[in-house]
Amino acid sequence: CRTLVGLMATSVFVTHATCYARVLLEAFLYGFRRNGTPDEAGGFAEGVVFFLINIRFIMAEKHHTDANLDVQRRVFLLKISFLFIVALFLDTTYQFLESKIVSFSASTKISNHIRALMTYILLLLPSCYVIFSVCKLVNIGTALAIVILDGSTIIQIVGSLLVYTLFLYDVKYSLENLDDTIFYIRAFVNILVFVGAVIYSCSGLWLIKVEGLSWIQTPCLIIHIYNEVWNKFKDGYDAFILRRNCRKKINSLTWATNEELCNHGDVCSICYQGMSSAKITPCGHFYHRNCLEKWMNDNNTCPLCSYRISV
Repeated sequence: CRTLVGLMATSVFVTHATCYARVLLEAFLYGFRRNGTPDEAGGFAEGVVFFLINIRFIMAEKHHTDANLDVQRRVFLLKISFLFIVALFLDTTYQFLESKIVSFSASTKISNHIRALMTYILLLLPSCYVIFSVCKLVNIGTALAIVILDGSTIIQIVGSLLVYTLFLYDVKYSLENLDDTIFYIRAFVNILVFVGAVIYSCSGLWLIKVEGLSWIQTPCLIIHIYNEVWNKFKDGYDAFILRRNCRKKINSLTWATNEELCNHGDVCSICYQGMSSAKITPCGHFYHRNCLEKWMNDNNTCPLCSYRISV
């Protein structure tokens, strides 16, 4: 990667390599039964980031005249850039496969669950290795971007593993308040990831203040702050408000008495299971509290008659 042409060629190779690695991992998840084709945009982020990182190194190397020192420095920078690309690949692959893996939790085949859990592990182990390798090469402060990116991926994978395990446990033992438990797990994970993004943003702003504006670093930092800090804060706040309003609506509904349940003599219209307790909507329909809460997280109306439910 000493020349611009060599760097561009290597970046194209990184793009295709990460794309096909992601396709291979997806094929493993589905038991190699799907004949998927690589996404045209797959691996593009890794290739662009590799190019931007190394073109900065090429520009900086023009000031070095010692050949021996130049080779040592080049090997060191290549290791750092490689670890960053691996960390980015693991993060983007996790985001790409997460919804697909979760869909396997409803499967009745043990082989599907084994492949889903193995996919999580195949993402988790390299992520841990990246953190270990970075800490061996440099201190955490020097490679803060890699540590935060990879640490966020590890936290999210562990959280998803825990949620998937709860899904499997619920199938056999029917956990009480499963939705609340999953919500709190995901909220805790998202808070940790958000804190990491804020720390990285603050360190980037401090670096700009010390070293001045950079035509590569400054735009990347602005994009990071917008996507990883502002958008995630807004989405998290909206989800919190939505859940709080849903709780208020559910709590404002009256509980059905034993006499009303006997007179009703029917199942919950959402889960089609019998009811030992139920909430009554203003339109007079009976539902399990948890079933109605799940419904009202996405809707403001009665499931049967579409009557608008408000506090």
